[in-house]
Amino acid sequence: MFKSKKVKIFVSILFISIIFYAVWQVFIEKSDYEIGYRISGFDITEMYRSKEKLYYFSATSTDEVYDIVLESDLKSKRKLIDNAELYIKGDKRCLYLLSSTLKTYPICFDGGKRVDYFKIKDDLSIDFSQENISSPKKTTFANIEVQNLFDRKLAIWNHSGFIYFSSDTYRQLDFFEEENYADEYSFQIGKYVLIPNYDEKYNFTRFYLLDMETGKTKVWNLGISINYNFYFLGFYEDKGYIIDRKERNEYELDPKKQKINIISQNGMGKVWDGQIWKELSMTKLVNDDYHFNNDLPIDFSIEKNKIYMYYFKGRMGIEISDRNISKIVKSYGHEVFYIVNDSLYSYSPYHGEILLAHYSEWEFNKDNTIYIY
Repeated sequence: MFKSKKVKIFVSILFISIIFYAVWQVFIEKSDYEIGYRISGFDITEMYRSKEKLYYFSATSTDEVYDIVLESDLKSKRKLIDNAELYIKGDKRCLYLLSSTLKTYPICFDGGKRVDYFKIKDDLSIDFSQENISSPKKTTFANIEVQNLFDRKLAIWNHSGFIYFSSDTYRQLDFFEEENYADEYSFQIGKYVLIPNYDEKYNFTRFYLLDMETGKTKVWNLGISINYNFYFLGFYEDKGYIIDRKERNEYELDPKKQKINIISQNGMGKVWDGQIWKELSMTKLVNDDYHFNNDLPIDFSIEKNKIYMYYFKGRMGIEISDRNISKIVKSYGHEVFYIVNDSLYSYSPYHGEILLAHYSEWEFNKDNTIYIY
């Protein structure tokens, strides 16, 4: 009797917990919101976008506006800014929004231009804790000098395959019997890099898969032939999509399961527009280059050889480097990787600009393929 009662209590508690978690998922974790409040003389607008898992804050005082985007899961509390500290010296000014809940960084201007804090930090004494950067551990292999990877993985094209670097290993990954100066057709889906078998001419029947997380490789025999006159549409979740112009087919690729499907039917293919799937005629998909619309709330662009960070494609970009940028390689949220002459750099508003690697080939071949994960 007593044991049966304990079981009923346990089942009741479990049931209530499940209900509570479901309510949290529906009404809390998935909730977008916008509120306003005042801190330290600034009017604060606080917004959350659950789809992108981003907070947006705008601080306004008279005619000055300071805005910032922060990546985070939704917090249970609201009004997350605890204090706002304004620093001014000449034409340079920074507003530092302090939060005990979120990791923030100073919002800075030099005259009327939005700039990264690390470009003017020597002029303003702000108590900002820079993200901890481990001491460089220099590694040189195949004429590539790696300084620091921040636990990232790096793969660099080397004519017969890729050279793979992680924080604790490096190795040459050779796939082909013949050397190829350029890698024109590889692409990335999630953690997988897909490399066509360049030893096959005109058409290929296999991909080599490079797992960027582990550095391991596999051979994916497709069971069909794809013409090299193809292009990569983009990815959606864990699948990628390509158009074979010669065969007029659209393929869906799942590298994890090594499955390929023809998804074009009756002369129609489909593209992801960022919200829904839309049908397009294969004639359009074959004759033009279409790409999925995966708008990034935090984006980077090169303008007159300078690199800028934008929030939601805003009008004012944040200048993040004084260097002449050759090419943007990859971005993940606030972090971007780019080429300057023969060097690969990383930038984040939390750690500034950091040198990652040197490779002489980048000096005259900025299109040399680089993957970062």
